[in-house]
Amino acid sequence: MTAELNSNAPILAIDLGKFNSMCCFFDPQSQQARFQTVPTDRGYLRSFLGAQNVGLVVFEACGPSGWLHDLCQELGMMPVLFVFVFVK
Repeated sequence: MTAELNSNAPILAIDLGKFNSMCCFFDPQSQQARFQTVPTDRGYLRSFLGAQNVGLVVFEACGPSGWLHDLCQELGMMPVLFVFVFVK
C-alpha cells in the first residue's frame, strides 16, 4: 500500500518509550500542537492510531519502530522513521 501525503493533513510525532510514549499532534493549517501520553502497547496503539485523522506519523528508529511502521502502513498512514546521530 502506498499512502499519499496531503500537506494539510495533521502530523503525529511519537516518542516511543519502553512503557509509555509521548504523542505530539501538529495541525499544519492552524500551526497548533497538542500532546498526549499513551501506553506503548501494540493493541492499544492499533485502536488509538485507528481513531486518529493523521496522514503522516513520524518516529525514531528504535526497538518497537518495526511493528509501529507496519501498523501505520496497515492503517493507511505514511510512517517516517528518523535516526538521531550524536556528534561530539
